[in-house]
Amino acid sequence: MTRTYSISGNVRGQCYHRHRSIRTAYKCFVQDYKACERIGCYSDRWTLRAYENGKRVNLCDDEKELWTYASEAFEG
Repeated sequence: MTRTYSISGNVRGQCYHRHRSIRTAYKCFVQDYKACERIGCYSDRWTLRAYENGKRVNLCDDEKELWTYASEAFEG
């Protein structure tokens, strides 16, 4: 059972990477945010999604808490 993560937004869609940790998904989020900022737009990829064996699954409470903490730290 392999758990991976991806980030997505309503406008920009999903990053289509399958990150092995929330940390690498967060790094992807930061890179996307900065790349958009450089060209004068913004990234709406704030939603973390989890997958197991290629199928989307719900995040557990610990994952939600970690993602919320990381994204709030980025805003701060």
